[in-house]
Parts: sequence; structure tokens; C-alpha cells
Amino acid sequence: MTATTGDEIPALLVLEDGRSFLGVSFGATGETFGEAVFSTGMTGYQETLTDPSYRRQVVIATAPQIGNTGWNDVDDESRRIWVAGYVVRDLSRVRSNWRSNRSLNDVLRDQGVVGIAEIYTRALTRHLRERGAMRVGISTTELDAARLLARVSHWAAGMSPVLEELDLNPVLAGPDGVIGVDCVMILRKGT
Repeated sequence: MTATTGDEIPALLVLEDGRSFLGVSFGATGETFGEAVFSTGMTGYQETLTDPSYRRQVVIATAPQIGNTGWNDVDDESRRIWVAGYVVRDLSRVRSNWRSNRSLNDVLRDQGVVGIAEIYTRALTRHLRERGAMRVGISTTELDAARLLARVSHWAAGMSPVLEELDLNPVLAGPDGVIGVDCVMILRKGT
């Protein structure tokens, strides 16, 4: 685990079945809700976070340390982060990749994405594997598990992802005159 500095902000994660984990905030402060999913990749967190298919999901990273390669301007899958929240075991305080120009913490904060670190992600992932998909909430403002659970339970009421406006600019005409609509674009720089 990364050594603490004493100025960390506590954060709480609560699953819809009531299981809760207390950790430390990173990225933006506040509250977020979504569907809990996990990513087993040992690398590629930047690509995961900017992949539009993770929209409204709170991604749990199973790799033991995240953030050590920082963030660069080349590996984004789209123009923004799409996840609702991010959960890691150990957030690296040092970035060591020569291409990195920002930290993961800074990018999440700048884009308003709530993260929680120092969570036992192995136990959380096993819980989800055994019990199936669940809604989840992360908060730095509500540290009472029962009260946060009440909001997690009501998170999806009345939402219609199909009718929701997306921040996408679909391509309507290709260079050869073929017309199509791409509802999700993944940017591949350098290819």
C-alpha cells in the first residue's frame, strides 16, 4: 500500500446488497452511482476509462497498483472519460512513463470522476463474481453506509440510456460518399 500523508479524504463504497468498503478518495470529490464492473487488465487503464462502452459504470481495477504510468495524450479511446467512478487497490503517487504528462488523479479530478483507493479489490471482485451485477455508489460526502445504500437503491429509477443525449459527433459521410452513423467512435491515434 502507498504510504499515507495524513491529508487523505475518506470515501465510502456501497453495493446494492449492503456490502460496504471504506477507502480514500482520489480524483474528484463528491458522489457517484453506476453499475459495478471489474477490469482484469494489468495495463490499459487509460483506454478503459475513455472507452464509451463503460458509460455509467463504476470500474473496479483488479491489478494491484494503478496510475504508475500516468496519463498521456495518445492512448485515449475517445475525447473524455466515460466511467462513472473508478476503484483501485493502490493508487500510485508517482508516474514513471516517459510519455506521461499528467497523473491519473489529476485527470479524474479535472473531468469530475470520483475515485476510491485503498479498497480490497480482490474481495470486491469475488463478491461481484459470486452474486452478479449490482448497482454501486461511491461518496466522499456521505460516510454512513445505510444512508448511501438508500441512494444506491434508487439510482436507476426513471433512467433511459437509449433516450439520453450522448456527447458524440457521428460521421455521416465517408470519403467515398458512403453514408453511415457511428454511435460510438473509438479514436485510434497513429494507425
